[in-house]
Amino acid sequence: MGILDSIAMVFGQILYAIFNSVSFGNYGIAIIVFTIIVRALLMPLRYKSMKSNARMQAYQPQIKEIQRRYKNDKEKLQSEQMKFYKENNISMTGGCLPSLLQIPLTLSMFYTVTRPLTFLLGLGQHMYNDTLSLLDRFQELFFEGGMYREIGIITGYKVDQAAEVLKSVPQLIGSDVSERIVELRNGMGFLGLNLGDTPVAPWNFSEYISNLGGNLILTILPAISIALVIVSIRLSMRLMAAPAGAAGGAGASKVMMYIMPLFTLFIAFSAPLGLTLYWSAGYVVEIFTQLYANKVIYVKEREKAQKEMDEAYAKGRKKGPKAALDEGVEAKSTEELAAILDDGPAAGSGGGVKALGGKAQGHGGEGGPEPGQGQGRPRQGGGGKGKDKYGHFKK
Repeated sequence: MGILDSIAMVFGQILYAIFNSVSFGNYGIAIIVFTIIVRALLMPLRYKSMKSNARMQAYQPQIKEIQRRYKNDKEKLQSEQMKFYKENNISMTGGCLPSLLQIPLTLSMFYTVTRPLTFLLGLGQHMYNDTLSLLDRFQELFFEGGMYREIGIITGYKVDQAAEVLKSVPQLIGSDVSERIVELRNGMGFLGLNLGDTPVAPWNFSEYISNLGGNLILTILPAISIALVIVSIRLSMRLMAAPAGAAGGAGASKVMMYIMPLFTLFIAFSAPLGLTLYWSAGYVVEIFTQLYANKVIYVKEREKAQKEMDEAYAKGRKKGPKAALDEGVEAKSTEELAAILDDGPAAGSGGGVKALGGKAQGHGGEGGPEPGQGQGRPRQGGGGKGKDKYGHFKK
């Protein structure tokens, strides 16, 4: 049994427990409750991702300054950005992890909903005889066609015929297998849909048009699912703007805008509606999570980041202009940094600005303690002359 089968077995047992308890025997409600549980378990990772993204947005001016300064040195740019992210508790990978985890979880859920006799009812390991499994014998008797064998068996299952078969399986003699299969079949109805059905894709035109009314009804849930995916991605692009200079950046978000609806389309017309319901319910939870993040998490983290910058700014000003830069103070603009340097005792006649933890280096002149080598803003008139009331140089 592979890792996905193992996850599917766990999913199936949890889903079946929900089916027999809080969902009142309704397969659709069980899937929705199960989806909420899965999303809740992933929420700590999601929360960490949203906090990191909020801090990333708050520090955008500083990140852009790093990019401007090292735009011609890609290796140095990457090194300085990684250093900046580490110092300010910004994770570059946390945002990807929740999305990446969805891949094996969705594949496992695919196995669960396409093989309910194996993963929900646990019948996959039983043998009918030395060469034929119980499910193989059920297929011979009850399978009525379709893409997925176990769902086809459930659809055509007949209790009387099955009773004779079950007598040949010692472990199941006197069990309630038939009752449980019938209960599962009856519980698959949800809002007028059979969650065991697989919709016919509209591009299979001849097959689709042959039962137009029925196929149109089955297309409703896939259409809702695609719409939810698009809303979620657009909301994410607005609320969680890709960080400048990050790998992939905004381009990755735009790619996802096209890839995810296509992936959803593939799922919707390749799997039973039960999987489409799981996918749709997950995106409903995601949309509400994003709205909450915008109202609470993002506001809180932006304020926290701004407070940290203000404290660092004040701390640097008390120690002097050179210390302000060494402490990692990031002013709102390079002009503001220039004013900080020029106002303090460490500024020279060429008090240059090197933002984000850099050093003040002058050209060397009347006002500086020693010659420097950096590219700085030259002092006009020397000794603090030629500045306006805000401490900026007059042109």
